[in-house]
Amino acid sequence: MSLVSKVAENVYLIDTLGANFDKTVASYLVKGSRIALIDVGYASSYINVIKGLQMLNIDLKDVNYIIPTHVHLDHAGAVGILAKYMRNAKIIAHERAVRHIIDPSKLIQSATSVYGEELMKIYGVPEPVEQDRVEAVKDELFLNLGNNIELRLIYTPGHAPHHISVIDETGKILFSGDALGIIYPHFPVLIPTMPPPSFDFNLALKSIDMLESFKPKFVLIPHFGAIVNDEHIFKKNKDIMSEWLRLISEMRSQG
Repeated sequence: MSLVSKVAENVYLIDTLGANFDKTVASYLVKGSRIALIDVGYASSYINVIKGLQMLNIDLKDVNYIIPTHVHLDHAGAVGILAKYMRNAKIIAHERAVRHIIDPSKLIQSATSVYGEELMKIYGVPEPVEQDRVEAVKDELFLNLGNNIELRLIYTPGHAPHHISVIDETGKILFSGDALGIIYPHFPVLIPTMPPPSFDFNLALKSIDMLESFKPKFVLIPHFGAIVNDEHIFKKNKDIMSEWLRLISEMRSQG
C-alpha cells in the first residue's frame, strides 16, 4: 500500500487512509514554486497527510494553500489541525463555507446529529482556523503557483451549496471534489454524491455541464483517484443522478 503516488506532472495523490481504510479519501498536492493541498480528509487522519508530505520531502512551512472543495468532514475535517502545522498556508474556500472553517461548532453539531457520537470519534472533530488566514471564493478565483501552473477555483454548487472545484488549465486537470461521483478502485461502480438535505439536482447538473466544458484530460476525484481520458464520465454522472432521483421519487410516492 503506497501512501503517495504521482498522478500527473507536478500533481500527487496522498491517501489519507480515511477512517482507517485505504483508497477511500484522497488529498491532492499540486507543486509549483508554491504548493497547494486540495481536500485534506478527516480530522482523525491528518497525520497521514503530513506523512505524505514528508515522503515528498516537502516542509510543512512551505505549503502555501489549503483548499477544501467543501466543508464535509471527509474533505475539510483536517483543515484546522493542518493549519496549525502549516503556519504559512492560506485556507481558501467558498464564501458560504468560510464561517464553518473559522467556527466549526455548528458543523460539528450537525455532523454529530447525523452520524452519532461513535462515528464522530472515528472521523474526528474539526478545529477552528484564525479568520485572517481564510480567503473566500465567490464565483471564481485564480491562484498562480509558479512554474506555469495556475489553478482556477470555480463555484460548483449542487452536492453542497458551498462547493468549489479546481482546474489546472495548463495541465487540463480537474479536481472535482464531490461535484462528480464516487468510484472506488475496489468497487468500480459509479456512486452519485447526492446527500440530503442540501443537495440540489438542477444546480448539480449545471455544475457538471460547466466542468465538462473545460474538456479535462484528467479528472481527480477524492473517492478515489485519477480518471484518465474518460469523456463519458460527465454523462454517466448525470444519467445515474437522474435515475436515482426517479427511483427515490417513485418510492416516496409509494410510501
